[in-house]
Amino acid sequence: MNKFSRDEFIIIRITDYKDHKSIVKALGRRSGLISFSVNKHKNFKSKFTGKINKLNIINAELFHSEKHLYLSNINQTIHAPTIKNMQEYQNQQKLLMLLEKISQYKVENNIYETIYKIITKKLSLNTSLPILLCKIMHNLNIFEQDKRLHQANHLYINNKGIINNKEGPIKISTNTYKIIQFYIQNKIELCQRLKIHSENKYEIEFVFTHLLQTKYNTLVNFRNLNDIFNNIQLHNQTH
Repeated sequence: MNKFSRDEFIIIRITDYKDHKSIVKALGRRSGLISFSVNKHKNFKSKFTGKINKLNIINAELFHSEKHLYLSNINQTIHAPTIKNMQEYQNQQKLLMLLEKISQYKVENNIYETIYKIITKKLSLNTSLPILLCKIMHNLNIFEQDKRLHQANHLYINNKGIINNKEGPIKISTNTYKIIQFYIQNKIELCQRLKIHSENKYEIEFVFTHLLQTKYNTLVNFRNLNDIFNNIQLHNQTH
C-alpha cells in the first residue's frame, strides 16, 4: 500500500542520472541511512531547486511506492555552511564519508544532534570534525581507558582499543589523549573554544580510524584523503 512519511534528513550523497532523476542518500533523524529518488531538482522551475545539496538539512515528506521511495515535498531547508577554503572542503569530504560509514551502526540521537549543531550553527569543520570523531568514539564504546593508566609522555593503544602504557603498537601523545577526554565530556560549544594543533587533529583521526577498524572491521580511509589534498596543495605551491 502506498503511503507518505515525514522525517528530517541530512543529505550525504547525490547521484545524478541522464533522465534528470537523482538518487539521494541521506541520514534521517528517525529513519537512519536511507535512499530516495528526486526528479529534475536542478531545473530552475522545480520546487526543489537549490535544496538538494550535500549536508543540507531538509524536513521532507517521502512517498512510498511498492518498490521505491520518492521525495514528495520539502517543508523546510537548512543550508550547509559555505565552504571557504581547501581545508574545509577536505573536512567536508571526511564528514560525508564518515556519515555513510557509521550509519550502519546503532548511533544514538545525540550524535545526530551534534552533526545538526555543526551545520545549523555554521561551525567550522576545521575545528568541529575532531570533536565529532571523539563523540562517535564514545557513543560506539570504542574508546576505553585502563584504570591503571598513569602520567607519561606518550600512551599506547592495544588491540582491545584500551589506552594504556607501552602495551600496544599505536602511540599517541598525552596531550591528544587529554583533548579526546575533554571533547567526550563537554558540549560542542565549549569544545569549540579549545585551540588544538594540526598534529593533535591527525592523531585523533588516527585513533578513531584504528579503533573503528579494530572493533567494527570498518575502514574509514582518512589517510588517502589527506594524501590527495596534500598533493593538491603541493602542486599549487609549485606552480
